[in-house]
Amino acid sequence: MDKKHPARDWITVGFEAMIIATLLRTFVLQTFMVPTGSMENTIKIGDHPIALKYQYGIYNPFSDSLVFSFSKPQRGEVVIFRDPRPGSNIMMIKRVVGIPGDVIEIKLKQLFVNGKYPDETYKIHKDNRMLPAIVSYRDSLGPVTVPEGHYFVMGDNRDFSGDSRSFGFLPEKNLRGKAALIYWPPKNIGLIRHERDVFKLVN
Repeated sequence: MDKKHPARDWITVGFEAMIIATLLRTFVLQTFMVPTGSMENTIKIGDHPIALKYQYGIYNPFSDSLVFSFSKPQRGEVVIFRDPRPGSNIMMIKRVVGIPGDVIEIKLKQLFVNGKYPDETYKIHKDNRMLPAIVSYRDSLGPVTVPEGHYFVMGDNRDFSGDSRSFGFLPEKNLRGKAALIYWPPKNIGLIRHERDVFKLVN
């Protein structure tokens, strides 16, 4: 009769779990830490979104060219991407509000997509001022048409977000994944405020 070795079994399970976690992190998931409030109240400062790395496709890391395409971002999805401004490698997180072919216009802070007012229950405005168009493109823009292979992205915290209103259309090649889940790291469990969830879906 074989003797059971609980300690060895736990070591084996732990080793297998570590391998699975490493594979998931390398090939499927990627975590980020959000340092700004541009996506409040959907994603707060200090939150850690988990992105599905290859939701939209696989990119050549040396040329940024698309190798395989799995799906396309849809309006309302929160995406992780590399800052499209020249010389920047910063990773950013914003919401897709316009897809190729859409006509985007902003009038007095109100977003219009193809001439219609989209349902945006997630957006907030914290600045009561209305800046004139000659001073800022934040509150008035367009109309502009989203070109093929590009997207128009905006932060949910509209008055305090650097997004397509400032850096222009987001090239598809800059996409790095879709934000799916927000988690609060175990080391910070004791710091959770009553309104912060340990895990929360991004929607």
